[in-house]
Amino acid sequence: EAAAWGLVAAVEAGAPAGRAAAALSPLLKTDKPLVAQVIAQMARTRGANVLGYLQNFVRDKDSPTVRSAAVDGLCFASAHPGSTAARSASVLLGVAANDSVVAVRRQAAQCLAPVADPKSHLDRDETAEALELAIEDRDPHVAELALFALVGSEDVETASARLALGLSSRSESVRAATARAAVGLVHKDAQAAAAVLEPAEGDPAHDVRVAVVFALAHAYARTKSVAELATLLGDSERDAVKRAVAASALVLAARERDKKKSVPDALAPLAKEGPPFVQLFARL
Repeated sequence: EAAAWGLVAAVEAGAPAGRAAAALSPLLKTDKPLVAQVIAQMARTRGANVLGYLQNFVRDKDSPTVRSAAVDGLCFASAHPGSTAARSASVLLGVAANDSVVAVRRQAAQCLAPVADPKSHLDRDETAEALELAIEDRDPHVAELALFALVGSEDVETASARLALGLSSRSESVRAATARAAVGLVHKDAQAAAAVLEPAEGDPAHDVRVAVVFALAHAYARTKSVAELATLLGDSERDAVKRAVAASALVLAARERDKKKSVPDALAPLAKEGPPFVQLFARL
């Protein structure tokens, strides 16, 4: 085992990953999970071409541990630009949609979520079909991660329509998951995300309103100025959801270097002279 992990250090030092992985072949019959974990670790090294091994391991019929290790390695491989990233993504998506073990599907979905980021190297065209399958997954965690990735990677009109449909569902859990997943669209078009989320501020379910606060705050932090957010907070004495959205958006805005000073300045008058609830939130 120590010698196997020593090969990882050799790859990190510049040894050819293919040769190091081949050296592990004698262990495949006796300890395949160890081999999968070691090769997955090699995949963390930029330029280490072990994709062929990982693709075989992710299809292993006997061991969820082997498949999980393969997904871990594919996750790192897909973070690197180039053709291997696109190929890795397609394998990951297949796992996310088809693996019989929910833990493996969750792991794969987590690795696919970054496709919503414009800077992601995951191939959007290759991921779309599998994400469509994954949003119907019987595990709600997998389905929500897939929805987050999908609405962040498809065109704004389609994503908005998909979110609007989810927010109109009769199921409270579906509406809440949809609201949380809307953050995926925020990264792409915060204005469009806000337009979809605002009607849901009055949802009758508490858990849905909480989810809307989280997502809408992210949207407002990107689309409204500090002065506009402070005004929104000042006018929200009788509206708890708007108050929470405005306060959360101001907290998010304050994390940005160019707004760090303006947020406390805008809150000071409200904290001193605002109506009771607004004053409390401004002080917090």
